[in-house]
Amino acid sequence: MRKLALSQAVGQGLLVAITPILTRQYTAADIGLFQVAFAISIIVSLGWTLRADLVIPGHTAGVRVAVSRRLLVLGAAVCAGLALAAWALAAAGQSTAAEILAMVAMLSFSQGLLNLDNAVLSEPAFVSRIAARNVLGGVFGAVLQVLAGFFLPSAVMLAATLAVGRILAALVTVLGSVDRRIPSAQSVRITRTVPLRQAVKNVAAGSLGSLTTQLPVIVAQPALGAAAAGYLALGQRVAAAPLSLVGQGLLQSFMVRAGTLVRERRPGLRSLMVHHSRRLIPIGLLLAAILIVVGLTMFEWIFGPGWDVAGKCLAILAPAFALQLAASPIVGVFPLVGQGGTLLWIEAGKLLVVMTACWAGAMLGGIFGLTIGAAAAILLGHIVTFAAALIVGARWDRTVM
Repeated sequence: MRKLALSQAVGQGLLVAITPILTRQYTAADIGLFQVAFAISIIVSLGWTLRADLVIPGHTAGVRVAVSRRLLVLGAAVCAGLALAAWALAAAGQSTAAEILAMVAMLSFSQGLLNLDNAVLSEPAFVSRIAARNVLGGVFGAVLQVLAGFFLPSAVMLAATLAVGRILAALVTVLGSVDRRIPSAQSVRITRTVPLRQAVKNVAAGSLGSLTTQLPVIVAQPALGAAAAGYLALGQRVAAAPLSLVGQGLLQSFMVRAGTLVRERRPGLRSLMVHHSRRLIPIGLLLAAILIVVGLTMFEWIFGPGWDVAGKCLAILAPAFALQLAASPIVGVFPLVGQGGTLLWIEAGKLLVVMTACWAGAMLGGIFGLTIGAAAAILLGHIVTFAAALIVGARWDRTVM
């Protein structure tokens, strides 16, 4: 499974590596609007995929293909509707809202496509295909974003080029994988594979979790302005770089192993989570220390004049986001074993705590007060989530013994 983590590191590393170029091509307001749309798009993609990407790995290959295809059609319809709504808003003179909605449509479809592709290929035999797609997505996205920055720099182009890069990577790996190892789709009903009640809980929990992570930037936009949101967005993007580099690969690796345990009804979920965390927590702490130094001493040199505020935000956020490296993969265990309701309550509590901390921090201490409050609340949320996941994993192990 090292191949998945390495491929994700290469693909996302390219997108992170071009950030110093993008900060010289795009304004803080552009980056702020893009980040707000990116946050919303994650929630929308969770809605139309029904979080099936974390449920169907426990089913046969034919079921995974059938469910994914039907959900992809649903996603295309949803995103087309969002695009039409964006056009209507633009015609009405609401340009900012129209831009955000258009970006949400593009980013949501491309992200949902990748999530469903991961679910279909959640077997060891398809690791190489996922790895190839991870690398190609980074290559295409990085090249297109830089080119757009030279000719048409705008928030919408940032989103469009990232979305096109993802879709091209998925298409290339699909067309290049005609090895006939993927079984044809079985005739199944989505609600049998992902029961509606469970799907609602999974979607709600995933949406709240994503919203919680992106909440600092979302709150900064109305509370402190687009420029402040842009500074915080860049600081958060760099703070989340370790997770961006290998997070998806770690999740893919974890879900392949955990999905196998669930399909075969074997114990070992708790020990799998402990094994992941023991390896990743020390790495996360080391990365946090590095990011703090970069944020306080080197940020303007790397990203250009005027971005020193973002560097200070990075230094504050680094510990919380570095430890997310260990906590993030194991969240998938909740829907995998039918405990989406448990995760929903946890995420609802985290959202309330983070929202309160962000607004209170913004009112009392501006952008740095908001950042401090968000970092403390997010770190507390990781600890609670990890403890609950260990309990759920231990319960599963006892059930199948």
